[in-house]
Amino acid sequence: MVAQVRIEGLRELQATLRRIDGQLPRLVRGRLREAAGIVAVEARARAPVRSGRLRRSIRPFARGNVAGVRVSARRR
Repeated sequence: MVAQVRIEGLRELQATLRRIDGQLPRLVRGRLREAAGIVAVEARARAPVRSGRLRRSIRPFARGNVAGVRVSARRR
């Protein structure tokens, strides 16, 4: 299951922020990562535990104007 949140106008907002202050897009990306971190904490709490690999593999990320949660555990 993949859930997505789409924010319309984010590119335009980022361009405007860059014109105001070059550091603002980096700050926005940091806040997006923090929001993804909240989701990651909840996902870890709900993940089933056998070895703990699944929980440890749940990580938030932010790149460009995209933020999310990545799960990298593989079944053995």
